[in-house]
Amino acid sequence: MLARMGLRPAASAATAADLDRALREAVRARTRVLDTVTTTEIIEILSAAARVWLQPHFAPRARLLGLLARDLRMPRALLEKGFDAVFGAVREDALTNLVENEAEDPCALDQPVPFANGRKARLLGPRVVFHSLAGNVPGLSIPPIVAALLSRSICIVRDSDRQPHLTAAFVATLAEYSRDLAAMVIPASWRAGDMGMEKLVFEQAQRVELTGSDSTMRSMVSRHPRRPILTRGSRISVGVVPRESDTDQWKDGFATDIVMYEGLGCLTPHVIFVEGPDKRAKRLARLLGIALSRLEALYPRVPRDLPAETRRRSFLDAAELDCARERESFLVRGRGDGFVVHYRPRTALGVAVGPGLRCIVVTPVADRGELFEHLHHSQLPLAAVGLGLDPLASAWGDLAAGFEDLGVTLVCEPGRMQEPPIEWAQDGHRRLADLLEWRTVENNA
Repeated sequence: MLARMGLRPAASAATAADLDRALREAVRARTRVLDTVTTTEIIEILSAAARVWLQPHFAPRARLLGLLARDLRMPRALLEKGFDAVFGAVREDALTNLVENEAEDPCALDQPVPFANGRKARLLGPRVVFHSLAGNVPGLSIPPIVAALLSRSICIVRDSDRQPHLTAAFVATLAEYSRDLAAMVIPASWRAGDMGMEKLVFEQAQRVELTGSDSTMRSMVSRHPRRPILTRGSRISVGVVPRESDTDQWKDGFATDIVMYEGLGCLTPHVIFVEGPDKRAKRLARLLGIALSRLEALYPRVPRDLPAETRRRSFLDAAELDCARERESFLVRGRGDGFVVHYRPRTALGVAVGPGLRCIVVTPVADRGELFEHLHHSQLPLAAVGLGLDPLASAWGDLAAGFEDLGVTLVCEPGRMQEPPIEWAQDGHRRLADLLEWRTVENNA
């Protein structure tokens, strides 16, 4: 497929023989990188390859956008915004900050430095890291690839069958700048249930990271009971407008976060809590409907498969029933139900998971105590909070600290929830630092 698109794809390991060949070449490339390529050069190469993918007229980008729009059933213009967010995070300054903040001694990434007992040691990642990724949003492989290469690790990436092309396409671009760095990234694919390939990859990798649905990861982990595995499962995000804030200011930002990736990622808000009198939440619900109408005109929603549309219809049926029972409850609906905002004056304790797909609940909370009680009883672990408040406001720090105590890993202004920085990981782990460990000179390979 990629060859027909003119992408000059990277080799994708689909069989044990493919993987063996790719690993042998990756080991040779890693040896050369360890001896000759500095961290500064890796940063320059990664950022240069990412900048190519930010160019609107870059032919592989244009062709891949069309392919993903078809396979993921998302408006192409929304995927363009997603590409800009994913590759826009791979900037030289961001990667430099990542290294400075997470490497105990950045100089030790390039060469051995004096260590204990007169020895020398170097900071390195595992020889091989394996990532199995979800397919709900594009570009999930880019941050792990960046971290692996900065740590001088070989990175095997298994993308979801729903979008297997972006990793190989990016690696092909990377090869234009450094064949060795590109060789250290191995896109891999195999049919579900191919235990031979799975066993081989697990034997080769010193570190295994799984991202996906809880059920999928439980199944994979159960097959390797003695193997340490890092899992990143399902999470949920919310919006919050505190009492100190003007509700009108955040409608466009929240609307963008709701529509992006059709609400299928863990950074999509499912509920927006508005602190203070009910009229504030009612006003935001109506203004949010206006903002979503504009986005619906720009990015018409594409119907999805039957299970997804069934979940969406169930949400709408339950919302209609709630409105019939509760006089203050109401719906703001787009043409053809392209979006649905459900204002709910009272809601069960906690944060419920909605269907995404441009459906959102807006509900008032009387005070901070009630807000945090809801968040504490969330159905899933919390990923992000879109905080409708000026980051310079005095209340921002206290609120952010409270959210982080509940496990929230990203606090940002509405409109930026779907644009996490390169160092962000949904479980709060450190993207680069968790890979690195000190290796004495005789053990640094």
